[in-house]
Amino acid sequence: MNSSVNTTVFNILLQSIRLNDVQDAVSKAESIISENIINWDDLYSASGQHSIRPQLAKLITSVDPSLIPNEFRQKLDLAHHEILYRQMSFVSEFLKIRQLLHSAGIMAVPFKGFWIASEFYGNLADRESIDIDLFVRDSDLGQIAAIMINEGYKPQNDFLKYSIDEIKKYFHEYNFDRFEGNERLFHVEFHWRMSTENYGMDITFEDLSSEIAPGKLQDHEIDVFSPSANLLLTVMHHGGRDLFSELKQVLDIAMIMKNDPGLDWKMILHQADRFKVRNLVLVAVSLASDLSGVQIPEEIEVIVSSEKITKLVENRKRFLEQISEMKSGLVLGLNRWWFRMRALTSLRIKMKLTWLIMVLLFTSFLVPGKLRKYFPYSELSSRSSL
Repeated sequence: MNSSVNTTVFNILLQSIRLNDVQDAVSKAESIISENIINWDDLYSASGQHSIRPQLAKLITSVDPSLIPNEFRQKLDLAHHEILYRQMSFVSEFLKIRQLLHSAGIMAVPFKGFWIASEFYGNLADRESIDIDLFVRDSDLGQIAAIMINEGYKPQNDFLKYSIDEIKKYFHEYNFDRFEGNERLFHVEFHWRMSTENYGMDITFEDLSSEIAPGKLQDHEIDVFSPSANLLLTVMHHGGRDLFSELKQVLDIAMIMKNDPGLDWKMILHQADRFKVRNLVLVAVSLASDLSGVQIPEEIEVIVSSEKITKLVENRKRFLEQISEMKSGLVLGLNRWWFRMRALTSLRIKMKLTWLIMVLLFTSFLVPGKLRKYFPYSELSSRSSL
């Protein structure tokens, strides 16, 4: 995909996540399509890469039918229906797992995935997901593993050689898969913090216990996080771990802001300061506003518009548009490292990340493949998504 085609495709995708003036977004999409030669395969591929096929499907439904090939429209509609089916299966599996955990006295709170789709998008079909994310206490991991294995799940291969204590130390999630033959039916991730100690985002269940309240999922009463806690965790995951690498991640922030204008920004910023991610929260809010049109709350309007935050937002916009062209792992890695250096506020974390990227560069380019097994620190570092 060359740069000019990429820009055209990306501009169509941007119209699909507009929340403030949908009719204007449709008009702009029609103009882009009319004035350019569209590679429909590239557009579909890019919508999948950014995990916003439902949004593109909705946009295309409103666009002048004469501008859209029937095959493309049908392909998007089929994907939209498949996403609904997958999300419904995730909800059903979560409710089953939750009941097993609940019977053992274990609380597991859903976040991201189907929960954001249900609570903030208002439609399971409107958000793409590939797994089930649950927040738990790390003290429950041993019991959780036994329950999941008894239910036919297997720990993800990455975890097989580690004990429970080592998993708690080196990782931030413990993942399980259930297969039918060679087909993976479900992937379930149990989080007890949002990242490894490398990033400092070790927020725990106890840190958010006051933000847990009764909620409903398809007429089932479950424990859920408040909208404010959901936004904080989503920023930590999408911004701190993934560095806003998909338009879906920006849209998640926008949908939470749109559907709950009464977010507790005092709590959000207090916890953000505790875990050194204030800049990430401000970047997330500004990026969501710029790309979706959602309104920035008055409480944080001034600090969001600072020069530093503006520069970080512009960097992420370019990153989102150009990520499909970043063929080199080195270029991508350095870009991610630069953003973290600017966005995170902990000097200790910055020094650690700089050391880690040096280790990874050394082992990747100077150490022969057969010798890398003697660098276990590098192996663990690479799993932190540097």
